[in-house]
Amino acid sequence: MTGKSRPSRKYAASTRAHAETVLRAFYEYHLHAGSGPIINLFPLDRSRRAGRANAHHNPLEPFKKERTGRYRPKTPKRIPDEVFNALFAGLNHHRDRALLAFWISSAARAE
Repeated sequence: MTGKSRPSRKYAASTRAHAETVLRAFYEYHLHAGSGPIINLFPLDRSRRAGRANAHHNPLEPFKKERTGRYRPKTPKRIPDEVFNALFAGLNHHRDRALLAFWISSAARAE
């Protein structure tokens, strides 16, 4: 009735990514403090263990797409509002607008 999507059984990818970051930092802190487990249960990707992503980035080249953690989910790319508004306004028929709105609402519920 309110137009909000119902809560699903799964968490959104952005929520899972944030939780993975928080847990990795938590275990890293306790690893250095010596008060927790001997290993970090959420380690960095094997190719990234030596340092942070794009540490020696050349400003003349685009950034590389690097994932930060081994268990980090891929977050979906979102359409900017201006692009969506232009697409929605460019549709000629109400049927097409309804299908686009339905597709967007079902994709939001799936997250």
